[in-house]
Amino acid sequence: MLFQKKMKPSRKLDNLYSNIQDRFNVVQGSPELAEAVQFESNRYRPVHRWFPFKEGFSANIFTAAGIDTTGLSNDNAVFLDPFCGCGTTLLAGDIDCQWHAFRIGYEINPFLSFLAEVKANWRKYDPDKLTKIIEELLAEPLSKSISPAKWPSLSTFHNLAMIAPNKVSALVDVVERLKAVENIYKDLLLVGVAAAAERVSYHRKDGRALRIIRSEQVLKQRRRIRLSSVLRNIWKSYEDDLRSLAQYREKANGKFLILCQDGRSIELPSDAGIGSGDVTLMAYSPPYLNHIDYTEVYKVELWLLEFIKKKQEMLELRKQTFRSHGSVKFDVRDPHLTGDIAEAFEMAISAVTGTGGQWHKQFGNLASTYFADITQSLGRQYLLLKPGGRAICVIGNSAHGSKKNRIPIATDIFTATIANSLGFQVEKFIIARQLRRRDHSNQFLREAILVFRRPA
Repeated sequence: MLFQKKMKPSRKLDNLYSNIQDRFNVVQGSPELAEAVQFESNRYRPVHRWFPFKEGFSANIFTAAGIDTTGLSNDNAVFLDPFCGCGTTLLAGDIDCQWHAFRIGYEINPFLSFLAEVKANWRKYDPDKLTKIIEELLAEPLSKSISPAKWPSLSTFHNLAMIAPNKVSALVDVVERLKAVENIYKDLLLVGVAAAAERVSYHRKDGRALRIIRSEQVLKQRRRIRLSSVLRNIWKSYEDDLRSLAQYREKANGKFLILCQDGRSIELPSDAGIGSGDVTLMAYSPPYLNHIDYTEVYKVELWLLEFIKKKQEMLELRKQTFRSHGSVKFDVRDPHLTGDIAEAFEMAISAVTGTGGQWHKQFGNLASTYFADITQSLGRQYLLLKPGGRAICVIGNSAHGSKKNRIPIATDIFTATIANSLGFQVEKFIIARQLRRRDHSNQFLREAILVFRRPA
């Protein structure tokens, strides 16, 4: 009798993913799209570049994905981004696409919501007035000796390995000086302070945490640099952008609204003048199932700009976020998957929980809650879209489990299947790029663009 080799669980899962994926018209995207699902090119675009956002996609996502947005040239059209982050879609609709639609963004993180609003308000800033305020603000050297009792209580500011005391003092001093500045300019300049904080520190944003810099060459440069010089360079770039866009300043492209609220429930304000069935187009990227807690990643900015002052406030914000990370214990929710997508989910969870320690054993609860959040948001999106309206979702897959046995979680396939079950037509399923990991390679480790259409 011939010995039949038993198929590995990961191979079985890949086969099941492939069978489910065959229901959709999956296509490979262009190199341009691979770049568009990353934020990098925004670092060279006016206003988009005002803060070095770690995550997100490019302002040219619509053209790169072949999305027709001509309907948003109508004054009565409505665009909505339920996870707007630093405001890329809202700003792209204004500067890059020149829509006339009402642009609405939701963002639960108060620093990111603030950042998005400052950028969206770029027309309000006069570069000549900005120059004058900067000179007055920095006329006296920034203090190097403000008492630690007046620093933010976040431990990062008190850790010598993360940032030097004189730099913390200077940051606190400039924030304090800005409290006397006219509000709209204060907000713009505070964005510059937030952008400068990482540049003068001894840490960097890396994935799900702040990492201490180990390169002596980089540390040597960071020790020499002065906050005032960094601020002048950043604020000068703001002035340059405002001057370069002077011809567009008087040509406002529709109104906008940015709400520091939950993008899963998408509660429309009563005075917005819109309701269910009014939204023309949505575009967004929800948090990926990759354990990144954006409250943690942007904690320095949250505390420095005084959006958070106490540990309890930090904890409460974590509890309100999309459940894509394990920083706090969330109530477990059932994603209500059925059929072979439920089979794929159970197979993936079983493989992950069986490969590692205590953290991996908890992964099933996190994944269940994550896809319950995806389901909630998609259901709300369906109700808000016009018949024939579309939702563009930029989504990334991830791999979990021990280093020797990484299990891919095909979030794009799960999300497309959930959208289909809610009544959406999956018009496009475009693989934007493969994700490369040092410890894992798999065809389902990728980022994708999903286009959902509410049937007419």
